[in-house]
Amino acid sequence: LPIYFKVNNKEDYKVEGIAIPIAGKGLWSTIFGYIALNPDTDSVLGIQFYKHGETPGLGGEVEKKWFTDTFINHPMKKLDGEIEFIPKKIRDKDGNIVSITVIKGGVDYSESNKSAIHQVDGISGATVTADGVTDFLLEDLLRYEKTLDKIRDYGTI
Repeated sequence: LPIYFKVNNKEDYKVEGIAIPIAGKGLWSTIFGYIALNPDTDSVLGIQFYKHGETPGLGGEVEKKWFTDTFINHPMKKLDGEIEFIPKKIRDKDGNIVSITVIKGGVDYSESNKSAIHQVDGISGATVTADGVTDFLLEDLLRYEKTLDKIRDYGTI
C-alpha cells in the first residue's frame, strides 16, 4: 500500500506528516483523495479530494475548503473559556481506529457528545455522498491500521 511521509529537511529528518490515498463510491462516482495524519497517527493534518463526478453544489462540495477544513477545525473549550481549534481524531481513547463520520444535519458540539471529535458536518442534499465518504474513509484507514500502529508505537515502519 502506498504511504507518503513529509519529513523536515534538517539532519534528523523528523516525520512531520503521513499521507495515505483514500477512494470510494459516492453517489455518482468514485471519489479520490488523500488524508494526511499528524505523526502521532491519531489526528488529521488535512484531507483533500481531487477527483470525483459528484453533483456540483451537492456531493461535489467534498472538494471545497469549507468541508475539508472541518476535519482540522474541531472547536475545543479551554479552561479559561476560550475556544481553540484542534484536529479531528481518527482513533478513540483506547487507540483503536474509528475514523471520521460525516454527520447528516451537523455535529452536536455540546460537551456531552464525546464523539464530536470523530465527526464532521454533512453536506446538505448529499447524504449518499457523505455516507460514502464515511464508509471508504474508515475502510481505507483500517487497511493501513498495522502500519499506522507501528509508526505510532515505534516512530518508524
